[in-house]
Amino acid sequence: MRRALLLAAGLLLALPLAALLGLLLAFDPDRFRPEAERAAARALGREVRIEGGLSWAPGLAPRIEAARIVVAGADGAPALRLARAELRLALAPLLSRRIEVTELVLEEGVLRLDAAAWAGPAAPPPVAPPAPAAARGETPLALDIRRVLLRGWRLSHGAELLELPALRAESPAPGAPVALTGGAVWRGLSLALSGELAPPARLRLAAEAEGALLALEAGPDAARARLDLPEPGRFSALAGRPLEALGPVAAEAEARRGPGGWALGALSLRAAPAGGRLEVRTAGEGVFRLELALPALAPLAPLAGRALPALTGIEGAARLAPEGAGRLALRGLALRASAGDLAGEGILALAPRPGFSGALRSERLDLAALRPPPAAATPAAPAAAMPGPARVIPDVPVDLSVLRGFDADLAFRFGRIEDGPRVLTEVEGRFVNAAGQARLEPLALSLPGGRLSLWATADAARPIPALQMAGGGQGLELAAFLRGLGAGAPSDGRADLAFDLRGQGRGTREMAASLTGVFGLAVIDGALGGGLARSLGQLSPQLAQGVALSCLALRGEAEGGVLRFSTLFLDGAAGRIGGEGVVRLADETLALRLLADLRLGGVRLRAPVPVTGTLAQPRLEGAGLLAGALGGAPPPPLPDCAGALRAARGGAEGPLPAPRAAPEPGPPPPGGNLLRGLLGR
Repeated sequence: MRRALLLAAGLLLALPLAALLGLLLAFDPDRFRPEAERAAARALGREVRIEGGLSWAPGLAPRIEAARIVVAGADGAPALRLARAELRLALAPLLSRRIEVTELVLEEGVLRLDAAAWAGPAAPPPVAPPAPAAARGETPLALDIRRVLLRGWRLSHGAELLELPALRAESPAPGAPVALTGGAVWRGLSLALSGELAPPARLRLAAEAEGALLALEAGPDAARARLDLPEPGRFSALAGRPLEALGPVAAEAEARRGPGGWALGALSLRAAPAGGRLEVRTAGEGVFRLELALPALAPLAPLAGRALPALTGIEGAARLAPEGAGRLALRGLALRASAGDLAGEGILALAPRPGFSGALRSERLDLAALRPPPAAATPAAPAAAMPGPARVIPDVPVDLSVLRGFDADLAFRFGRIEDGPRVLTEVEGRFVNAAGQARLEPLALSLPGGRLSLWATADAARPIPALQMAGGGQGLELAAFLRGLGAGAPSDGRADLAFDLRGQGRGTREMAASLTGVFGLAVIDGALGGGLARSLGQLSPQLAQGVALSCLALRGEAEGGVLRFSTLFLDGAAGRIGGEGVVRLADETLALRLLADLRLGGVRLRAPVPVTGTLAQPRLEGAGLLAGALGGAPPPPLPDCAGALRAARGGAEGPLPAPRAAPEPGPPPPGGNLLRGLLGR
């Protein structure tokens, strides 16, 4: 009887267990795949597909597995691919309405961090009925994840790729900090990762490689980062250039969140570039002090990837402070080096476009010392001669595209600017640029021969760049002035210069072919020089180099590349030459008609002189000169210096030449080409 009762009790217990076991064995979790996909889509805000299905293994710690999970990106391509996900549950905590995940394994994940992948939902998440609310007085379900393992992951951002062979996140108890350990590979560099994630939102993360350390601590309202780089040269291969010249680098930064958002707080940076010192540190709330001392700049050339000027004794300091979104205030800039000095202040814009507004000043700048040494010349085969006639105007590209990349409003004053033999003094002006619309308003400078004022505009926003320049000066010592610009002078003497010219083109010849405007040059009490003296000296020694010149007057008006000389006059020891004509700048052809009134060997020669050819090869029409000298209608009278100078000055009065004694007769002149050598050829 007793045995029968025990057998009956055993059957009563075995039947429910057998039924439960049969239910578990027959349970198919893949039936719940649509619900799992919808739940994941609601959590991520985008479509989620479990392409490999769901499976499970019953036991005291049931295991649920999903294969080939795909999360759609906003651009249509997958934002996340996961080869396999495995989740292990503890059964006992379910009795207290707590879901305890003892282990979550995510294998072979490929995650895109590009903004295009996560900008917004790729498709509206599937609509699902709301989850039933917990009954009144019933404790809601709580989720507790103890361990997460990532194996074989790859994270990409553009062309950058970070590999995570293994990463573990583990927490010993609910609410306890989560310890992070693992490794990563970036650009072939192996990183050891460690850290801790503590509730509610505190993160500590450290990455170590080749003796360097990058540490980050972040909380809800503050964040701190630290970098120790004792041997930057170990990372040269990673940077793609030698880093040894940096010297040891140590940096710390702190940011805090306030009513206006996150703001940079304390900052410290120390480095020893080229055996010198670079230091950035906090110098008050929101103010940072920069200090630099370099024995020489050239040793940093390998780091810069190009040749650098041979500057020495470099010392500098400045203060920086945030000035609104994407802007920095620069104060107390002071730089000194072997090439001179620079000081100033202003606002540096970083976004949405780079730019600078403020003022710069200097006592001395040596532009030649600021240029890097020329690269070693590579022997090249001689260039083939270009077909066509010789040209005087060089064919140099005009590229103003750099003006489109920044904005500026810069006032400047330089006491002395040196560039080899050329010296400019008292240089001051204002430069304004707005997305390629640039102007100088004005630029004033002194050369050895006098002071020049210049206005200029440049339009780089249009497909074909345009330039306009206007300005001039009075009482210029012409020869010294042009030597200061690196050009030769047709004479010396005191000059008044005025011009207003504009053109457009992709090169200098194209600019010249569209030249429009006016210019005038009036010179008094000078002496013949350069190509003009060599040309006229062929007629008489009285017109040779250094012969006194009472006046030289030029005035031309240009329209669409056609330059018309309305005034062309000189009065010298041997007489006067005047005239008018046209120069077509597109092909540099000449069509001039001069009138010579010369005293040659005691004989007065008064005749028209037609000039044709090109700027490079002017041609005197001898037949016209001979016909005019032998007979024909008398030529029109020539103006005097006063009238010609007034015309060259655009109708304005100005200084007149001093009276000169009558020249003594000279020997008979040799024949020759009147304009040969006029342009230095």
